Parts: sequence; C-alpha cells; structure tokens
Amino acid sequence: DARPENRMQCRPLRALPPLWLKITCGWPILLVQRALTLSPVLLLMVHMATMDWYVGSFTNIQEGVEYIATPERMGYLFGFIILHRTVCPCLALAYAILVKRCV
Repeated sequence: DARPENRMQCRPLRALPPLWLKITCGWPILLVQRALTLSPVLLLMVHMATMDWYVGSFTNIQEGVEYIATPERMGYLFGFIILHRTVCPCLALAYAILVKRCV
C-alpha cells in the first residue's frame, strides 16, 4: 500500500472541516455556483415569457400540455435541455476553477 508519510493525503483519513466553515464559506460558494449554472436556462425562460404567444396560467392539465406541444414552444423545450446539459456544466467548471484560483 501507500507509505505512511502519504497517508494524510488520503481524503477519507482527514478530518472534515468544521460546520461553521461549511456554512460561512462552502454553502455560499455552492449557492452562487448553482445560480450561475442555472442562469442560461432562466434567461431563456425570460425570453420565452416575453413572446406574444406566452400564457401565464391554465385552467386544466390538458390545456397546459396542448400549449407546450406546439412547434414554436418545442424549440424552447429542446433549448432548455441543450443549455442545461452543455452550457451549464461548462459554467460550473469555469466557476470552480475561478474559485480554486482565487482561494
């Protein structure tokens, strides 16, 4: 196995950071990262909401499904999926690298 002097480099053997450090430093960093990674999808939703065919409320589920299933809205649905799976991970990685370099 590993040499004894390298055992402290093994993460499971190290002590976890204290709770106050997680709350004051870790959670805000993760919250900002999550908000940043969701921003492209939210911007696309805002753009969709500015369209003249946008309806804010429905009376039943069938009406909502018919509204979503129209061709002009399907492009937005595919856009949400594509943004969430391609752009969002890149933003999360870029933010993690930025935080790593600054901290």
